[in-house]
Amino acid sequence: MYRIDISKISSYNDKFNNFIMCCFKFCTEYNNQKNSNRFDIRNVYLKFTSINEKAFIEIIKDSRVLRGELISISETIDSIKLDYLFQTEKYYEIIIGDEDISNYSCSEVLKNLFERIYESTVKTKVFLKYSEVVGLESFKTIYSGILAEYSICPYCNSVHITTIYSKDHFLPKSKYPLLAIWLENLVISCQQCNEGLKNADTLLPSLHPYQNNITDYFKFKYLKTDDSKLKIDVELNMSKSTKEQQATDNYLKLFKIKDRANTDLAKELEFYYKDLLREVENECIRNRNNKLEQIKIVLEDKINSKLDSLNESEVKAVVRNTKLKIDFLTYLLESIMEHAEFIQFNINLKLGKYNIGNIIYI
Repeated sequence: MYRIDISKISSYNDKFNNFIMCCFKFCTEYNNQKNSNRFDIRNVYLKFTSINEKAFIEIIKDSRVLRGELISISETIDSIKLDYLFQTEKYYEIIIGDEDISNYSCSEVLKNLFERIYESTVKTKVFLKYSEVVGLESFKTIYSGILAEYSICPYCNSVHITTIYSKDHFLPKSKYPLLAIWLENLVISCQQCNEGLKNADTLLPSLHPYQNNITDYFKFKYLKTDDSKLKIDVELNMSKSTKEQQATDNYLKLFKIKDRANTDLAKELEFYYKDLLREVENECIRNRNNKLEQIKIVLEDKINSKLDSLNESEVKAVVRNTKLKIDFLTYLLESIMEHAEFIQFNINLKLGKYNIGNIIYI
């Protein structure tokens, strides 16, 4: 939910982009020469002259399947290249809904090709031999670096990320294979968000954790039910544009933020609240302090201290449920007298200031 700064790693996109450009160049050269009476694929190979291009050709020679799949799309490579450039250059415009690709479709061959390229950059021995060309080592460097700074899932802010290999394709590679190894489309996330909820789904327009500080677009609201249980709701930031509000709503629905908060986190938040009240209560009892205004001051200090700690950028990146707790503490500040009176009641009980007639003697 808190924006992940990928400026340090965005240069790695050049490596992946160069590899894709080599794929496109191979298709173009093959297509240009294939109808020659004296066609020889080795003449295609000779068109690749730089160090990286020569390494790419070694991959093509080693990977018969990849070579065959590139050849199979060579006749349509011009339109594929245009789609790739459009989707990468206009990526965030697509996410927020300023560019429409809802009617975009691709062949099974193209889908298989780019899914293979993605899998190959992570797993296969052929690509491992040329990892610096296709970016295998870069993938590890990039996501190890992100995980070192951001160990909490940017989608839900409630689950620790345990492996660099849990990467979600924000626009799913099954539908948008051209973005299969586009770094800004690969979001390191928890497995619950990636595999348990999102899978190959997406709702556009949407917010994006590499582009938006998602916590600015909504807040959690807290309500007490008739049985005194805590109910969590969400409220959109109405100062945002209509499109941004729709993007926020889609994001919250996609990751079931409200449902998960009420199912998994409400009980945890109740314990958090009780611990806070207990801290204030114990401090006031130690100081023989049961005046309402004094209790209110102690409670305010405790809440503000916790808010200061949670609002530190380093904490937000590594501590679970910071958004949930920040909004909850803010809610407590807005209704502080109610909570101070509750603490006062408990203090007076323990100090013997409460009698059967419900009269509190201060």
